[in-house]
Amino acid sequence: MPHQEIINLVFSQFNRTITFKTIARIWEKYTITQGVADRKRSGRPKVFTQREERDLVRDFLAHPGVSIKHTTKERQRAGKPGCKRTIRKLLRGKGLVPKVSERGKEIAERNKKLRVKFAQRHTNWTINDWRRVVFSDEATLYPKRSQTCVRWIRAGTPSAPPLEDNLRTKSINVWCYINYDGTGEIFRFQGTMRKESYRDMLEDHMLDALEDPHQPGKRLIFMQDGASYHTSGYVINWLRQKKVNYLSWPAQSPDLNPVENVWATIREELFKRRDKIKNNSDLWAQTRDIFHSLTLVYIRSLYHSMPERLESIIKSNGNRINY
Repeated sequence: MPHQEIINLVFSQFNRTITFKTIARIWEKYTITQGVADRKRSGRPKVFTQREERDLVRDFLAHPGVSIKHTTKERQRAGKPGCKRTIRKLLRGKGLVPKVSERGKEIAERNKKLRVKFAQRHTNWTINDWRRVVFSDEATLYPKRSQTCVRWIRAGTPSAPPLEDNLRTKSINVWCYINYDGTGEIFRFQGTMRKESYRDMLEDHMLDALEDPHQPGKRLIFMQDGASYHTSGYVINWLRQKKVNYLSWPAQSPDLNPVENVWATIREELFKRRDKIKNNSDLWAQTRDIFHSLTLVYIRSLYHSMPERLESIIKSNGNRINY
């Protein structure tokens, strides 16, 4: 059959267009192999050894904070091959499935409006205005990565492994503040923070830190989130008695607070140093070392991000932003 007739036949039956070259290639393959099926090929060499595969699977199961992104970066730093797609394919091939962890409750509609109002009220603030703010926050720290929202588990497991794993058996509660001139102080507290202990801590450590070094006699602006013991009358009355200027922070707004970025950096570094952490004393020592080693450039970059954060809040109508 002439080639043109074959082309017309294929087009009429399958609505597909083929070329003379394709017909010649198929016929040549048939004359040599007596068939047209693809032969089995050796394929590309495997990226991971069997031991590396076992170690990767064990690491992802034992440490819920491990992410594919960070694992890929660590392998690249060590000069080892492996991209995110390859690692993901390996985990799925070993029977693991990704489980999305909750990153926090959905923002209430009322709080979305408050976030937008706060952003609109402060859009005219310049860096000179934000540099007068002292940001504070508390957190529970342990050697865990906080950037990932995906945890890999065995297929059929009803839910992701609880956070009370071997990483969180060592954990501490800390509170810190930062200012435009760098890291301030970081303090450790036991159990749940109470309004009485919180006020005492502010009185002992914050009043001097709120003195403006560039304008003697004036005080900086104090920022605290909407935790119940922060906004209790007991604490608010004390702030007013001491004539402390403080920001009325909108609820459900950790993405606006630069200290949350500090916590994320500390958790990332703690995870890298997890082999050095044997108990809570080691954890506290490493936390202080990481906190005080944060550079002035890094802290000021967080301050300079505030106008962009407010703009993003307004554009997203009060929804969470990527900070």
